[in-house]
Amino acid sequence: ACDTIGFTLSRDVADAGLEGYYNATLTGVDGRQYGHINNNSDVEQTIIEPTDGKSIEISLDLGLQQIVEKYVNTFEKKMGAKNVGVIIEDPKTGEIMAMDGGDRYDLNNPRDLSNIYSESEIAAMNDEQTVEALNGMWSNFCVTDAYEPGSVVKPIVMGSALEMGAISETDNFVCDGGQSFGAEGSSTFIKCAVWPDAHGTEALADVIANSCNDGMMQIAARMGKDNFLKTQSTFNFGTRTGIDLPNEGSGVVHTSETMGETELACSAFGQGYTLTMIQEINAICSVINGGYYYQPHLVTKIKDSSGGVVKTISP
Repeated sequence: ACDTIGFTLSRDVADAGLEGYYNATLTGVDGRQYGHINNNSDVEQTIIEPTDGKSIEISLDLGLQQIVEKYVNTFEKKMGAKNVGVIIEDPKTGEIMAMDGGDRYDLNNPRDLSNIYSESEIAAMNDEQTVEALNGMWSNFCVTDAYEPGSVVKPIVMGSALEMGAISETDNFVCDGGQSFGAEGSSTFIKCAVWPDAHGTEALADVIANSCNDGMMQIAARMGKDNFLKTQSTFNFGTRTGIDLPNEGSGVVHTSETMGETELACSAFGQGYTLTMIQEINAICSVINGGYYYQPHLVTKIKDSSGGVVKTISP
């Protein structure tokens, strides 16, 4: 869990992972001793005792983390993927049970690039390239990087449409392979994934099970762009979740000015805007936990040097 835990750059400086986010909590304050000669030529001495740093208790589950890392390694090797990320979150609390962005480096020797680059590649790097490589290795893909989410947002869109009454649970939609948008002669045809085939008549459950773009475009059209954008705001798309890790990304979403008919259709199946993994899983958690949006977090307790709990992080 190197990306998540992080490390110190020097004794009391850190900007990666939990070490960076909670640096002020963990560090403590040095003691000091100083003195002066008073008017009677006597030496007066003042001693300020040091304050111990606090410790943090986190929600990562060692067994789950090991399983996740094992399979991320397998996927990276088999697929040759640039990035493979996995997050496991408890939807009832927002606690992160496992998180892995795919990088592997020794937290005791974080400047060692040998797990990712060959000796010849490292030797050929200039200072600027070395810094770029290190920052890339240290960044947490699950929290920092944004990308087009694709079909995983379909349950979020459908749940929102149901919530606002744009559709009902008994509605059916007909997939004929795609939808046309724009004036005749200059229209844009957006295909369903099964084009030139079609899914035919579908209940809501079928639209999700078939991952049907055509059905989702029709649902988004019923919502309208203003309600769709309001939904994205409700789920924190385009805004940081506030997870207790540094360098969180926010992604880029449409505004009312940039979203036309075609952009709304593409947004229904997760294209045309970007999210981070943590935004995505947190939104999905709120869809399946009964509608509660919890701030995702890793630290559950902060303890003093004697082990006493000074703060409990509630959902």
